Amino acid sequence: MNRMLFRTGRLTLASLLALAAGATADDVAIVRGTSGLAVDEYFTLAEAYGFPGAILVARGGEVVLRKGYGLTDKKKGIYNSANTAFGIASLDKQFTATAILILEKKGSLSVFDPISWHLPDVPPDKSDVTIHHLLSHSSGIGDYYRDSFPDLDFVAYLRAILSKPLESKPGERFAYTNCGYDLLVRIVEIASRNRYEQFLKDNLFRPVGLKQTGYRLVDWPAERIGQYEDNPHWNPDFPGTKNDPVNLFFRCARRSKTLVSGAQR
Repeated sequence: MNRMLFRTGRLTLASLLALAAGATADDVAIVRGTSGLAVDEYFTLAEAYGFPGAILVARGGEVVLRKGYGLTDKKKGIYNSANTAFGIASLDKQFTATAILILEKKGSLSVFDPISWHLPDVPPDKSDVTIHHLLSHSSGIGDYYRDSFPDLDFVAYLRAILSKPLESKPGERFAYTNCGYDLLVRIVEIASRNRYEQFLKDNLFRPVGLKQTGYRLVDWPAERIGQYEDNPHWNPDFPGTKNDPVNLFFRCARRSKTLVSGAQR
């Protein structure tokens, strides 16, 4: 992962997950004091061995390092800046889980509800699967990837998942599954009567100041987005996924001092 968080004394290191496009003040690298110089030296060395990323380091509430390292797009020769936006892959699951808890607080559902109360056409063999089972990866539903069903729209993809036999009894064992969280995404949409990302924006991102966190609702200039590999599955316009409520990963961004403050709480 290019994004990590650790704490040594009062030193907090967190990934800077991108900000404004173009050459703005936020794009300018900051290296301040002995702490900033020390961490910059480390990542400059790591850059020479292939590390790409954007790093934010703060100490005592003061930013001592904000800088990009390595290439974000090897083909075009574009380097990471302090504000390059990175995909966060499965870290978006924490947003989905939070959305479920927000809806529970609003009285729209309970985590102990069977999923059949909120999803249509749930087969009888999955009648005992609860929202909690999906949240805790203990539903018994197998692990299927969205991009393995390129010809299906999102709802049809979920129907295909539910048609598969269970791999274990609900609650019997832990088995990590990506598609369980896709089912949760749909539950969020149905229970909230809103699009998934819009619900997160209104109920989570906006209230806590995550102004540039999202997938489609943020207007991401191409030059700001970190490129991982030549893989169509990372493309938001990948066939069959264009109208999905969320597709593979969110991209996150947050202004430096706010990010550090959030990390320290």
